[in-house]
Amino acid sequence: MSWTKLTLALFLLIPASWTRVSRLNSAIDLAAESYATAEYEQSITNHLVLVDEFGVVSPSLDYNLGLSSQYAGKLDEATSYYDKASIASDKTLASFAFNQGGVLLGNKKEYEPALSKFKSALIQDPNNEVARHNYELLARWIERDQERKDLTLRSVKKQRPIA
Repeated sequence: MSWTKLTLALFLLIPASWTRVSRLNSAIDLAAESYATAEYEQSITNHLVLVDEFGVVSPSLDYNLGLSSQYAGKLDEATSYYDKASIASDKTLASFAFNQGGVLLGNKKEYEPALSKFKSALIQDPNNEVARHNYELLARWIERDQERKDLTLRSVKKQRPIA
């Protein structure tokens, strides 16, 4: 009698796990498809299904949510997701997340923090050429901007009032 119950329970559990895996794979495909077709609001919803219904927690998912949020114009949410993804053990993914965070900060004209994010991206992955380009470009711009400000300040001090 107990073997019958055990066998019945086994047959009931196996299909349930197969169904869950199948539904998870479908949800992953749907999230990827909505991002690929530039439906960013839907992509956010589809990626959040992975978190809410399937309990998926991963830095890659956070990065994908950051990209979808950024392109959907939800910049504060994107920043939060990039910050979560930047602590990934995968150095390349962490570097990409730091770089995207720097881009968002640069767009908000927060240049010093953006430069710091680009530097962190390069620390994580010295081969990240996009982060290197962003870092060098912003560092040169900050330096030239400071030189212009100093030059303007000096020229103002040299001018004498007309009496």
